[in-house]
Amino acid sequence: MLREIPSHWTPVQEAAWRTVHEFRKGMKGGAEALGPMLGKSAGTLSNEVNPESSSHKLGLEDAIILQLMAQDYRLLHAFSHTLHHISIQLPDAEPVGDVELLDKFSAWQAKMGCTCEVIHQSLADHRVTLTEARAIKTAGYRHIQAFLEFLSRIEQLAEAEDARRTILA
Repeated sequence: MLREIPSHWTPVQEAAWRTVHEFRKGMKGGAEALGPMLGKSAGTLSNEVNPESSSHKLGLEDAIILQLMAQDYRLLHAFSHTLHHISIQLPDAEPVGDVELLDKFSAWQAKMGCTCEVIHQSLADHRVTLTEARAIKTAGYRHIQAFLEFLSRIEQLAEAEDARRTILA
């Protein structure tokens, strides 16, 4: 297996390669484990994620299935970063009531506080290290995720209210 990623590989190429070759399931790993899950031989999948191979390319649909099977979204994040976007996992929809809504609101605000605390601690010495920048990014994503959960609950309430009005009309 490759020990060091060549410097000419793009982040998307590296993410695809790592998603396949760093995957582990039971005693098997890499393309040997993922290939059959995608209906491909290990060699074919390995070639598809190898930027040095000109005969095989990973298709978009296969890239989606690969990420779902591996439960590894580095490729999605690499695409997003390359295109100057971000990707954040959306919450699962659950029934919502007043207490749940208040809980989601307070969780969102707590995550905002955590983000501010991480920023505050990072700036304590009037400089920011790469590790601190990553911690700020992680805290920020958690804050945004909490907001999206809250927003999802608000939208559920709005949809339920619209449905109730339709029934009563």
